[in-house]
Amino acid sequence: MHKDKSHEGEHKSDTDRFQMALFTTVRRIGPDLVKQSELGITSNQFYILKFLMHRGTCRLTKLAEWMEVKPSAITVVVDRLENHGFVKRMQDPTDRRAILVELTYKGHFALAKLDEIRTDAIEKLLSVLQEGEKEAFIQTFEKLVQAATSQQADGNGSCIVTDKKQHIKDNKGEFTQ
Repeated sequence: MHKDKSHEGEHKSDTDRFQMALFTTVRRIGPDLVKQSELGITSNQFYILKFLMHRGTCRLTKLAEWMEVKPSAITVVVDRLENHGFVKRMQDPTDRRAILVELTYKGHFALAKLDEIRTDAIEKLLSVLQEGEKEAFIQTFEKLVQAATSQQADGNGSCIVTDKKQHIKDNKGEFTQ
């Protein structure tokens, strides 16, 4: 519920408070978590690897659609991931014009290491909450995630395509999730 606009100077609305809290949290821990790794994986690369882990082998065009970038932009990111051995490309056997991308063993290993780093950092962050607060926060956050994702599933339900345009604008062009 929004507060009266006449009090905006004194009290921020729930929406403003939520946006600032979410933005600050993601901005502070997101990039730092990836930087903590000696793997040198950027946030965008991490999200692509995560997408491939959950989705499996995927066409480059689907990755570009999910990231809301041009196929040429996704090609550059995948080139870097391939050069580091985290993914491999192959022709789609059903369409010779299409290129598929899949995680390699090294990509799975990198994700496991990054997940460990992320888990430690998130556990440290959540440790400031008491058990009851933590459970209430997680349940509330899961409810928000469910509301956000229920409207964003693609036609066949095989993956979630999020609307990052406002998020990218708010983060000065940085992609975070």
